[in-house]
Amino acid sequence: MATYGDLQSRIIDETQREDLQTQIQACIQTAIAYYQQDSFYQSDTVASITPTQGVQSYTLPTDFVWMRNVFITFNGTRYPLRCVTYEFLLSEDDNTTDPVQGSPVDYALFGNSIYIFPRPDSSTSYSMMYDYVNAPAAPSADSDSDFWTNAAEAMVRNRAKFLLYTDVLGQPDLGAVFKARADEEHQQLREQSAMRKWTSSILTPRF
Repeated sequence: MATYGDLQSRIIDETQREDLQTQIQACIQTAIAYYQQDSFYQSDTVASITPTQGVQSYTLPTDFVWMRNVFITFNGTRYPLRCVTYEFLLSEDDNTTDPVQGSPVDYALFGNSIYIFPRPDSSTSYSMMYDYVNAPAAPSADSDSDFWTNAAEAMVRNRAKFLLYTDVLGQPDLGAVFKARADEEHQQLREQSAMRKWTSSILTPRF
């Protein structure tokens, strides 16, 4: 498995700039930060919340990027919640003195929190889970081996070289060559991700 150190070494070899290791590291980190807000097959995570009676909002994980689905379970039955705007949810839950309580049916995202309506009541034990896109952490130690240094290595490496030639070496024409390569790798990885997600959701017919 390739490591963060391997990624740096390859860029140094390809650019013949051993004197720019610090700048190369910075370009790698900037390239990863650029892609962290995207959705890849290794970016899907499931989290759970235990709803509390009368509580409307719950804090999202720090690595949260965007939501895919939200489900709630009560009395042994699981069902999806409907995604609505934060403003619409507030209009449904506008009685702050005596807010509606019951089985949640809607959710909205605002800031770093998820809001649900109605607020959970005390008559049922609820559990809630959601699957979301997170931001895989960037490597820091040279020995780190992860998604960015393996599956996404070519994409990250080429974007880092684009940044190096454009922002550090002042050669935007050469940088554009590596940006095009990075964009191509990005598209291929997105297509691969989409295919893995799509095939995993297929129900095999029984004959």
